[in-house]
Amino acid sequence: MSESKNLLNGTFTTLRDIGWQSWFVPTFLTTLLVCTSLVNFVLFHTLVELFAVVVSIIMVVVVWTTYSFSRNHFLMFLGCGYFWVACLDLIHALAFEGMNIFPNNSGSLTLEYWLAARFSEAFLLLAAPFFLNQRVSRIRIFTLFGLLSTSFCLSIITDIFPVCYLPGVGLTTFKIYSEYAIIVILFMAALFLQQRRASLEPRIFHLMIISIMLTIAAELAFTLYTDFSGIFITTGHIFKLFSFWLIFIAIIRTTLKEPFKILARGSSSYDAVPDSIVLVNRQGLILHANQATQKMAGISEKELLQSNCHDIFHNPAIAAINCPVCRTITNNQQLLNFEMAIPSREQYLQLHITPMNHGGPTDGLVHVASDITKRKLAETELRHAKEFAEKASRTKSEFLAIMSHEIRTPLNAILGMAEVVRTTELDPKQIRYIAVISRAGKNLLTLIEDILDFSQIESGQLAIEKKTVDLKQLTQDAIEIHTLNAEQKKLDLRCLIEPGTPDFFIGDPQRIRQILLNILGNAVKFTDQGKIELLVTCSDKKTLLFSVTDSGIGIRPDQQLNIFKPFSQVDSSFTREHGGIGLGLSLSKRLADTMNAKIWVESQYGSGSTFYLAIPLTDNSQQHDKNLPIGISTANTPYHEHPTLTKKSILLAEDDNDNAMLIQVFLKNSPHKLDVVTDGQQAVDRILTNQRYDLLLMDIQMPRIDGLEATRQIRAWEKKAGKTKTPILALTAHAMEEDKELSLAAGCDSHITKPISKSTLFKIIEKFAT
Repeated sequence: MSESKNLLNGTFTTLRDIGWQSWFVPTFLTTLLVCTSLVNFVLFHTLVELFAVVVSIIMVVVVWTTYSFSRNHFLMFLGCGYFWVACLDLIHALAFEGMNIFPNNSGSLTLEYWLAARFSEAFLLLAAPFFLNQRVSRIRIFTLFGLLSTSFCLSIITDIFPVCYLPGVGLTTFKIYSEYAIIVILFMAALFLQQRRASLEPRIFHLMIISIMLTIAAELAFTLYTDFSGIFITTGHIFKLFSFWLIFIAIIRTTLKEPFKILARGSSSYDAVPDSIVLVNRQGLILHANQATQKMAGISEKELLQSNCHDIFHNPAIAAINCPVCRTITNNQQLLNFEMAIPSREQYLQLHITPMNHGGPTDGLVHVASDITKRKLAETELRHAKEFAEKASRTKSEFLAIMSHEIRTPLNAILGMAEVVRTTELDPKQIRYIAVISRAGKNLLTLIEDILDFSQIESGQLAIEKKTVDLKQLTQDAIEIHTLNAEQKKLDLRCLIEPGTPDFFIGDPQRIRQILLNILGNAVKFTDQGKIELLVTCSDKKTLLFSVTDSGIGIRPDQQLNIFKPFSQVDSSFTREHGGIGLGLSLSKRLADTMNAKIWVESQYGSGSTFYLAIPLTDNSQQHDKNLPIGISTANTPYHEHPTLTKKSILLAEDDNDNAMLIQVFLKNSPHKLDVVTDGQQAVDRILTNQRYDLLLMDIQMPRIDGLEATRQIRAWEKKAGKTKTPILALTAHAMEEDKELSLAAGCDSHITKPISKSTLFKIIEKFAT
């Protein structure tokens, strides 16, 4: 009962607020049209229908052109639908019997088009409430109603649509019951609109309800007339005129008039604020509310007054007595930036409570509610996007780790066996073949390492070490690796260190060496004749400057900006002469950035290039004392059989037969004794049966139990039994930094990455075997 009373009060308030100016047009037209009907009913009918057509066209033009900034999906849906209703109304007017446009028209044709228009309008109003909070595609909705109207027209033209009028008999049963069906659909539309009124501005809601009621009244009138010029058909058309006019007022007010009214209000007015602002007393009753509050609550200011703010703004799942915001109001306290979720409305609000005191008792509290639903949804989407990106990054890292492992495992056997074969008696042709295999394998290994380093830099996981670096050893290693390729091309490859340059400095020898190898490798690759020079200077004592100058093909100016980008090449055509994927310089640039160094190029196309690497030196980074410890070099130096090697007992845990055979071949002519097991459990069993080994080489990925778990079990047994630790080295194709950390955490003494050379294997034995 109270709901009906509120609806009636809101309706009368809305009718009053429209103003007499808005009622002048339909009232004047009604008077004019009624007078016209007394003289010429056909003209009256035509003018009424034309009015509906013109209003509908204006509506669709307004909502279509303002949709880009209003984003009012509800009105866009109405505008598109009413355009096609107007088209059917226009055909209905032209088909009127007195117009004499359609031949052999017995009077049923105009009524058939009338019912088609009214059914379209009824379904339009029924569906419209569902688009109050639903995005709508203008093109799709416009096309959908166009297809519906076209279907009605085709059914009428082909006589599929039932007859509505029989001369001498009058309206058919189909026509009368169709009007009643339309009335039922319109009542349902009003009911759905009532259920979703919270999403509509109150005055727009009431205008829509009045329009629907007038349309229902028109339909009732059209069920009672007996001739085409009687009082009921005149009354029905007048109701239709006012119905269309109210829809027009609703759309114009929402899309044009109200936005300009808001802009025109004074900045000191509460109504100029887009947030809900209400004045409440200590009991939480609303004493004053701005228009934003009315829109948010979906009720008029009169209904808001004396309502409790908890019922409108706070979580309905929590009783007012337990509501933290209500307790703040009751205790006359301040509350700032309090976020509250309203699950029933799928809404998030940010609340501010401020007491109003004027030197005496509290006058009330200002309750401000900001709708932060969009922000919360955006934060949720951003969090999901971040989680998706992190998952994608993890997936990429896992993929790279797996591919690295799967490639390194056979590559270990390839490079190792090539090294073994090279020590046998070979003819010159076989030596060249083995050199090709070895060079291709090393190139593939370099590519894998570059990709892994590039991925680690992108994810911020690459750690930069600080060690004492031997400058001469560093440059010598870099030069020696490319000496053979340079000799094959008859290039003069040299290294010069300017006097006064410190012999030692603090840095990451592996990463600096990696950058120099990339630069020197490119210089050898792109130089066919002449010389390549690596020069090291330190003129200002603050910066160590490496420069690599070649007499190669040079780089065009437009290409110099791109060569440090990933997968960028000087020549990327299908006919290019030089290989590579264009990752080396990009990796070098990122490594330099990570070390706070700088890398750049100066080049003259056709005359060669100079690449520079500038490494900043700290006050304590320059050392000349050659007795200082030096970072372990990763260069592979030739191994020579040493007759004084101490015999060591070594256990190898390796499930790959090729890699196990490689280690056996490496140690074949040495004094060392090698036992091989094929899984982690066997390795544990060997140790736990008190078999003593000087060194355990442990693969990580093995059946039954992996190398990490096997190491943990061995370390736990040693600790419990009071045994001396057996040196355990992870010898694995897992090359990521986190793999190394896992190995050390499990109890391994070091982490050795495959592929491994013979010389490196013997260095490891000499260093770690007890």
